Amino acid sequence: MCFDIRHDTRWSHGCSLNSLRFSNLFIDDLDSMPFLKISNFVLLERLIIDNIEAEYLQNLLHQLISLTALSSLSITSTDKVRNTSAVYCEIFRLPALKYCKLSLEEGHHDELLPVAINEYSSIEHLIIETYRYLPDLSSLLSYVPQLRRLSINSVYMSWKRPRKLS
Repeated sequence: MCFDIRHDTRWSHGCSLNSLRFSNLFIDDLDSMPFLKISNFVLLERLIIDNIEAEYLQNLLHQLISLTALSSLSITSTDKVRNTSAVYCEIFRLPALKYCKLSLEEGHHDELLPVAINEYSSIEHLIIETYRYLPDLSSLLSYVPQLRRLSINSVYMSWKRPRKLS
């Protein structure tokens, strides 16, 4: 695991980090280093996670809800995520998030993202570096009423998964 920690100059009850970057993250690594427990960084504003294994992603997202100052989040997974809709729902619950960049490859059994009902995100800038289906896009947009900028790598018109030509 590789990590890059940036902090401001305030010190009170330990280091008050404002930026944290993990590469090749394994939850086992975090368990063996309790000082890196993400929920301990309550003043964290920016988190970048590169190359996380999909099986650890959901557990990590549960920890992020305690980061009330987190305004910027970038996540790249190394493999297919079984249920990206559940990942989106967890991310949309982060209270201060304004910027979110996701590169999550969908698994073959992905569930539909439900339309938002009384659950809205503060995200203003959303970048999705994988494909989304057009019918799912309206559900996604229902969570982000404050959205100012949206970037999606590819949008497919139907629910049929694209086939590779041989």
